[in-house]
Amino acid sequence: MRFMFAGRFVCILLAFASAAAGGGLAYGQQVRFERFTMPSGLRVLIHRNDHAPVVTVGLMYNTGTNDQPGNLAGIGSVVAAMKTESSPHLSAGQYKKILASYGGQGTADISHDLVFFSDSFSSNMLKGAVWLASEKIRPFTADQAVFDSILAVVRDKKDMDVMRQREKEERALYDMVRTVNLRLSPRMASYPEGVDMQAAKQYETLYFSPSNAVLAISGDIDVDSARKYVVEMFASLPPDTLKAEKPTLFTIDSHVKDSLVTPSGHSIDIGSGILATAPMSSHVDTMYVGESSESVIFAWQIPPYEDPQFRVFGFINTVLCSGTGSRLHRRLVEDGDMAADISTYMMPMKRASVFGFKVMLRPGYKASDVEGIVEEEIERLRSGNISSAELKKAVNTSEVDMWYFISSNQGMVRALAATELLYGNANLFNSQTGSLYRITEDDVRCVAERFLRGDNMKKIYLVPAPEKSKN
Repeated sequence: MRFMFAGRFVCILLAFASAAAGGGLAYGQQVRFERFTMPSGLRVLIHRNDHAPVVTVGLMYNTGTNDQPGNLAGIGSVVAAMKTESSPHLSAGQYKKILASYGGQGTADISHDLVFFSDSFSSNMLKGAVWLASEKIRPFTADQAVFDSILAVVRDKKDMDVMRQREKEERALYDMVRTVNLRLSPRMASYPEGVDMQAAKQYETLYFSPSNAVLAISGDIDVDSARKYVVEMFASLPPDTLKAEKPTLFTIDSHVKDSLVTPSGHSIDIGSGILATAPMSSHVDTMYVGESSESVIFAWQIPPYEDPQFRVFGFINTVLCSGTGSRLHRRLVEDGDMAADISTYMMPMKRASVFGFKVMLRPGYKASDVEGIVEEEIERLRSGNISSAELKKAVNTSEVDMWYFISSNQGMVRALAATELLYGNANLFNSQTGSLYRITEDDVRCVAERFLRGDNMKKIYLVPAPEKSKN
């Protein structure tokens, strides 16, 4: 099983769910599934897919790093790991042994607003896969030795010296919008610095309840059998009676510092402030990297994934910087030979998202050599200079990405669960008209003009570390 902080998967996932909620799949394509709700509040979705004799059972929670106060950084990852390593009927290591013994694959993805577990097996293991999901939804067992070992792993991953470069960059971009996305629970903020068993248990109670989750199944299965197993193994969960706390939230125009003192006297790290109200000096940063050539990241704060404007950034991404033939790739990589490649970032979140791209320069070139070209292309988009051919390519690219994503059972499970969890209705997945086909050149111009502004941008220079820092 792999545990990961998921950025790429949730970007595609939320873009798909957003498109479904905004108008749905293209040309009336229908995905048939059964939906019902358990007494505990757990919502269940079952989809039959007979393309291959395999099945995926997924469990998704509507929680993530945006629910973690600075005093308890990493607590969500600890709780998610305890769900598989210290469940009511599985001791440490047994879950991995089951996967290995029966040829299964397991994942646990942690993102800003979602936690997703999944297990994939051959179809004849349906009952076992449902049982494993039922273990994860129950409170974890308070095994201190297991807890301490998991906490040590999470802390190691937080160490910037061992973190992958891409993860470092994503964390720096997340800091642009961390404050506005933070949902500060008074109960969790009252804990002192550091993650311990008591805090983890409280966090689990608040955010990992059945009513905050969706169970989704997709594969070559008998739907009646799947329903029977779910009812059998999840019926004993008690009704959720916990009253949700009202979190402290900050708006995009709030003037806040990087810490907050709670009524109990604790100082809580709440991020680096709000980009729109921060001084321009904080819009530029430098990061030392273990590479021989320079790179530069251009990033903007953009609307949350629920905002219809968010979908337009998929088009902007395709036209401006993503892949061969995009405007910047053509000028900087294909023709100009100034950059080795361009990678992109789409970080969808509940209250404010991030869009950006990284220009990886060839040896001998500096960021200043490409900044003027980037500014020119941004202004072209803002002035509405986009052709119908570019728009058509963006539509086709988005559609291919969507259908490729749900071509696997795991992709289907993720997409159905996200649509149900984030928009309250998985049937939005099957709306008759395609919202992608309604985006116009004027939509792209308006959104680019509104958000791709200099005062809404952060620039991060990635420069080779001095020799002493590389060691």
